[in-house]
Amino acid sequence: MQLLRPSPGECVDRQTILRIKIQEGAKTGLDCRHFGDEDGALQLYLERTWFQAATSDRVEQLQLFSAELKKVNQSLWDLENKIRNLKSLSSEERDERTKDIVSIALAIPELNDERARLVAVINSLFGLTAQEKLYCSILGPVPSRSTKQPTRSASSE
Repeated sequence: MQLLRPSPGECVDRQTILRIKIQEGAKTGLDCRHFGDEDGALQLYLERTWFQAATSDRVEQLQLFSAELKKVNQSLWDLENKIRNLKSLSSEERDERTKDIVSIALAIPELNDERARLVAVINSLFGLTAQEKLYCSILGPVPSRSTKQPTRSASSE
């Protein structure tokens, strides 16, 4: 997230994560007011910085993509919890669950790619086209799902 002017996609992504934290924290009785405060501050920032000129069509699209993004982030949350639970098993039990571990490990990058795609789509609703997420493998940048190859950047997340 940029320090001075985060994109709408990054803000919405953060909001979905905060809302998941609030939801999950409520299940265990944790005080999550600080997450709500941050969510409110992000909403105010979005309204003042990005939403003022938004058309009703753009708002409707934003709501749809935000809901998709929340589902992706919830899936990531759930998979990460599964990994945490698997970590608590003995090494013998983990050996027996190798297929589960590999399946989860392979699903996480796929979901992160979808998450990055949704952030980019939300940003495009506001005319922003800069690529914010860049994942590299030892073989070089991971190709995007679009037909256009990403440009190399000196910074990565």
